[in-house]
Amino acid sequence: MVPILYEARTAKGVVREGRDLDEVFEDMFAEQTEQEREELQRRYATRGDVLEAKRLIDAKARNILRHYVGTVLPGGFKAQLVAHSREATVRYREALLAARDELVREAEALPEHLRDVDPNEIELPRRALLVRAYQQLDRLKAMDFVPVISPGTTNDEDRYTAWTDAGKQENRIEAFKHRFPAEIEAGDHPIAFLLVKSMLLTGFDAPIEQVLYVDRSLKQAELLQAVARVNRTAERKTCGYVIDYYGVANHLQEALKAYAAEDVEGTLKDLKDEIAKLDPQRRRIRMLFTERGVTPTATEQAKEACVQLLADPQLFDRYEAVLRKFLATVDKVLPRPDVKPFIPDSRLFAEIQLRARRRYRIDDGDFDPSLYGEKVRELIDQHLESLGIEQLLPPVSLTADDFREKVAKLPGARAKASEMEHAIRHHIEINFGKDPRRYRLLSERLAEILRQHQDEWEQQIHALGDLLGDLERDRPAADDQLSPVERALYGMLLEETATDGIVDETTDRRLVDFSTKIQNVAVETIHRRDFWRQPVDQRDFSALIAQRLLVDDICEPVQAQALADKLFEVIKHNRERIPRP
Repeated sequence: MVPILYEARTAKGVVREGRDLDEVFEDMFAEQTEQEREELQRRYATRGDVLEAKRLIDAKARNILRHYVGTVLPGGFKAQLVAHSREATVRYREALLAARDELVREAEALPEHLRDVDPNEIELPRRALLVRAYQQLDRLKAMDFVPVISPGTTNDEDRYTAWTDAGKQENRIEAFKHRFPAEIEAGDHPIAFLLVKSMLLTGFDAPIEQVLYVDRSLKQAELLQAVARVNRTAERKTCGYVIDYYGVANHLQEALKAYAAEDVEGTLKDLKDEIAKLDPQRRRIRMLFTERGVTPTATEQAKEACVQLLADPQLFDRYEAVLRKFLATVDKVLPRPDVKPFIPDSRLFAEIQLRARRRYRIDDGDFDPSLYGEKVRELIDQHLESLGIEQLLPPVSLTADDFREKVAKLPGARAKASEMEHAIRHHIEINFGKDPRRYRLLSERLAEILRQHQDEWEQQIHALGDLLGDLERDRPAADDQLSPVERALYGMLLEETATDGIVDETTDRRLVDFSTKIQNVAVETIHRRDFWRQPVDQRDFSALIAQRLLVDDICEPVQAQALADKLFEVIKHNRERIPRP
């Protein structure tokens, strides 16, 4: 399950101009005397009447839609709304459609220069929402809001029968469970909301649902079952939301008392508590650097200093762990204004992580902000794009044509030397199995350069440049009689059988011939169908190599199988380079 964030939104907070229900009632019956209004309110304005009032539903629908577009829609997730009655579900559909059309009009009226701006950069919350809406305009225009209600009497009005047909309900519910289409085609109306009174509050499993809007009384088991609609796990879903327009918080606390504390601990959290986590989490990240004498700021020098510190694998792991928590909280709270002070640091810390991942070739060298939610992905992707980060940072592989050019753009000699060192180290690591002797010698040469020129960055750059040139060429000399695979086999034989790598001419010739012989055997063997899926065939081939070692008197009998296994590993790492028969 994912944690659920609870937020109470009173009716007063969503009614036009902030007026409460009594003020709305007075406005609706303004022409009546005070005594007449009191009588009307006593006789007709029950809680249910108020909850079904069109003006109030219109106001709440507008508020609900704007919350959904800013908080849930960016992740592609969907919503369920629990209304007071069947009549209220139908009115909510009409109100949500109207609110959608209104939001579309406002978004389309945005000045052109604002349409592609990062909404997190915009100070006014209303305008930021319109930018978010514009950037999801196709999906917003097409989305639908569907009541799912039980049949009433045989005299049901037509406005109900359209939503009570069991066959149509089943199809709509199934459609709701699927993600929004990547491309909205003409005539598409993906279902974003299910509007219910009592149906689908128990036993309904839809991981795509992230938010439950509550606008009627729910108690005890029914309340807990309803809340649990949004805690199902789904890819990139970090939390669920319960937005309460009715005031079920007290009932919820009572309902939770029926369960053991350990069963419900952490499953339901007040959104205010998540907001309160942001500052401590940010300070924890900053302390990882400040305790080591570095202050993380947006300057190139400061960012490079942070990246240098993260060369320590243990520190990097700690950094990723605390950053993961911070960005997950940011995603939960976005787009509320409370998160704005933390957005610059979110971008900065993510950029430092990406730089470190690429510098030190951690996993694939990239940072995937979508792991923390789509709102964080959007926040960070737009920042990295604005920096031209793909042009600023070198690619993972030093064999790229423009590697040296990208290194030259890095700030300062230390950054350049560090990038070259770790690119070379990574290249040696991923290619070691292809030619263990050659890459062991290169690794020793790298270590010697770093030892000789410790803290001498310009000298390191010069020496590493020479080593880089050898690696970039990475091919045998023109007069080498051996293929790359044969040369790798020869190197392994030489290392395992010769003292100090010194052999006489006769022995050398014998090792060269044996290397060619083993490659020829590999040509006839490893390309058989499913060879690399058959452990028995692979063991047989290794045993054949051991037998050949003994027949050709290449090594002592006690060494044969161990050396054969090493030669087999060289062949395995080079299998794409071995020609077919």
